[in-house]
Order: sequence, then C-alpha cells, then structure tokens
Amino acid sequence: MDKVQVVILSNTKKQTFCLLLQTNEKRGSFWQNVTGSVEPSDTNTQDAALREVLEETGLSNDLGEIYPLNYSFHYEDKNSAILTEDCFLFITNNCPQVTISALEHSNYKWVALDELGPKAYGHESNYDVFKRSLLKLGELK
Repeated sequence: MDKVQVVILSNTKKQTFCLLLQTNEKRGSFWQNVTGSVEPSDTNTQDAALREVLEETGLSNDLGEIYPLNYSFHYEDKNSAILTEDCFLFITNNCPQVTISALEHSNYKWVALDELGPKAYGHESNYDVFKRSLLKLGELK
C-alpha cells in the first residue's frame, strides 16, 4: 500500500505559515502534516494527496496549488509492512478556514515558519518533509 504526505503552506502579506494537524487521542495526539493512504480510486499519488488534503482539512484544489516534492521514503508500519510515502507541497493563501475530520484529528494550527522545529512534529519524517517543502518553495519563487 502506498501512502502520501502533504505539507500545507499558506502565504499572507507578512509571512508564510504551515498547517499542523493534531491526531486524535486514539491515534496518539501528536502533530503532523496531512498523511494518508492511496486508495484504489486514485489515479496516482498526486490525486491521492489532493483527496487527503480535502478529507483532512476541507481545503480543495481550487484554493491552492499542489507540487510534487520528488521525494519519497520507505518505512515499516506497526504490522511490519514496508510502505512507500510520496511527498507533496500544497500552497494556499491567507490561512483559510480548516475543517478537520474528528475521525482522525482533534485540532489544527497555522504556525509561522520560524516557529517550527523538529519538536513541533510527532515524527521526524514529518519535519524532514517540511524542510524539503521549504526548498521547493524557494525554487518556486
């Protein structure tokens, strides 16, 4: 099974923010980027990434642009399956209202980029993908 991870950045007139989602208590209550599985109905991982953004935040692709980070990594899940996670960047403007799914998350926050460090995330891989998204953002400017 393939997975996707999406860093969501939002530009305002003054600075750029990153959206963090807090998993619900059942899932560990840690902060993360948008993550999810590629479903059989998805034609590719970018479609899966856009679907996950919509499902987990309510943000649709008419509110921003998605960019592949051209980066993926492998990890072992709790069932000892080896998964591949493809990573993306979604850019929007003015920190739009987010609607989280209570099935997965309990909270969200927009965080200024200079306030994010490794301890902001529940998993090192999420911070790594965040840093890679900043490199992509620099390429796009």
